Amino acid sequence: YRDNLLDTGRAVEIYEEALAASPNYLGAAVPLSELYVREERWESAAPLLHMLTERVEQEEDPAKQAELLFLIGRSKENLHEFDAALEAYEQSLSRRPGDAETLWALARLTMQRQKYDDAERYYNSVLGLLGDECSTEENIEIQMALGEIALATGRDEEALGYLEEAVALQPNNPEAQKNLSMAELFA
Repeated sequence: YRDNLLDTGRAVEIYEEALAASPNYLGAAVPLSELYVREERWESAAPLLHMLTERVEQEEDPAKQAELLFLIGRSKENLHEFDAALEAYEQSLSRRPGDAETLWALARLTMQRQKYDDAERYYNSVLGLLGDECSTEENIEIQMALGEIALATGRDEEALGYLEEAVALQPNNPEAQKNLSMAELFA
């Protein structure tokens, strides 16, 4: 049985069979939804989201609640249900404050939704949380996002500082150079 579960394809089949036999069986719904999310099978994950939401309410461990809410958020985001995704991510973060993966998800999604105040707060939280452990690529992404936020909110000089930092981190990064050149036109 364990060998079958290590085979992802077979594990999906087993969990799907278990749910067919017992449609409300959370012991199959939760791991199956995790597999669907891991395999980016968003449409397959969608019907299980209601059960996951019920499971969150039944779960007493805040860390497990946060994990389930993150799965819900990720699925909702990929189903283009952005408000529901933001709500799930925020609930996840409230149960597991300082979780880097959730902060990244919130930073990127709020940026995409042009919720600049929230995006700036989340990107700064990621930067503060990771500190020296932040990779060059992550730091460049953060600096460029903060630069874009500053430009969008009329803080041109601040934007230049962020974008100059991104270029300083990786001088041969064409996207960072392009963004800095564009910002210099507006400053």
